Amino acid sequence: MTNQVDKLTDDLEVVVVGDDDADIADSAQLVRTEPAKTEIDPPHVATEFFAQQFQDLVSTTKVRMLDTDRVKKLTPLGIQRLLKKQAPDLPVSQTQIYRYFHGEAPPRLDVVYELARLFEVAPTYFVEGSNEEMPTVAEAPSTRSAQQGKGKVAIDPPHAATEYFAKRFRALAASMNVRMLDTDRVRKLTPLRIQQLLKEQAPDLPVSQTQIYRYFHGEAPPRLDVVYELARLFGVPPTFFVPEEFLPE
Repeated sequence: MTNQVDKLTDDLEVVVVGDDDADIADSAQLVRTEPAKTEIDPPHVATEFFAQQFQDLVSTTKVRMLDTDRVKKLTPLGIQRLLKKQAPDLPVSQTQIYRYFHGEAPPRLDVVYELARLFEVAPTYFVEGSNEEMPTVAEAPSTRSAQQGKGKVAIDPPHAATEYFAKRFRALAASMNVRMLDTDRVRKLTPLRIQQLLKEQAPDLPVSQTQIYRYFHGEAPPRLDVVYELARLFGVPPTFFVPEEFLPE
């Protein structure tokens, strides 16, 4: 497991704090104050599960510094630097990695995928429900390639995990209809209806119609809490939306 991590540590900088820093105490006075107590909403179950898996993985993995041959523990800063080497276009900061690690925010699916690739585990390792039975649905075509064929301006291709999710999302939505209780008519599921159903199911889930539309068409990677709630809405395991293996690049 450490081979991939070791290969990416060529330029990782080691910062050692020396005893000279103690001189600061001669000219400064420390004032200890009690931190303000604030109530924090509990994390989403998908966020909490991911954080626990992430912490367990980091606790069993160390990195060898190639310049000093020292073995050190991985930190959020070290992990973020390794991710930037592996996936330079991945928009993730040290602060975000820290919050994901401590369960303070749900990670995006592209970050989940790249972390799995970094630590050489299946992407589904970070997603609850890997033991549940997977439904079979027909793969939906990529709307992006269809748009480009119609003369639309080409944009950067989505991350592999984003595209995989979007195909599964569209296929699942296409295989289901919703019955309108006021008219008894059966209608197709649209991003607007899906967002409305999600708000009924999980009122505190921060997701808009525009976000659902972008997830549906592979224009943005969804957060893990959205993946979890969509799976609950459609009655499939969350891993339905996450590749079990690494996709060809």
